[in-house]
Amino acid sequence: MKKTPSFFAFLLLLSVFIGCNPGDPNQLADEYLKIPYRELNMTDKQRSNFPEMTKAMDAYVTGDYTSSSTQFKAIIDSYKDEGVSYFYMGLSDMYLKKYPEAIEDFKQSIAFKPELYDYTCNWYTALAYIKMGQNDKAIPHLKYILEHDLDKPLYKDNANKLLNAIKK
Repeated sequence: MKKTPSFFAFLLLLSVFIGCNPGDPNQLADEYLKIPYRELNMTDKQRSNFPEMTKAMDAYVTGDYTSSSTQFKAIIDSYKDEGVSYFYMGLSDMYLKKYPEAIEDFKQSIAFKPELYDYTCNWYTALAYIKMGQNDKAIPHLKYILEHDLDKPLYKDNANKLLNAIKK
């Protein structure tokens, strides 16, 4: 698997790509979703020790979201507390436009690994609600990012842009 840009590079690209115009929340969500999340830092040792995860991650990276979602589900069924798999299954479901399923996946990811994907899950949960036309349900997730995210300022900036677009 190719090495991927750092998470901060992903957020910087996301912020630059979107620009400064608040616009329509649904259109903003579409723009954010055009940039796939790529924080996949599996070491060679992890890849050899966990071939199921490697296969699922490879499917995700190549855009085979149906396959990756199925494979992450199998990992969860086998290991029961796989917060990483819930997160990537949620992303796969987002790209398949299965927004209610993605929201549930993100809730489970936070339950198992809050320190790892808390802000990211809140971010994608907000996008899912916006894509379902439920902007009011997106607001608490965006506010959570604004109130708690101390080390990822671009999440704050993008959450603020979406909140401003929702309030218009």
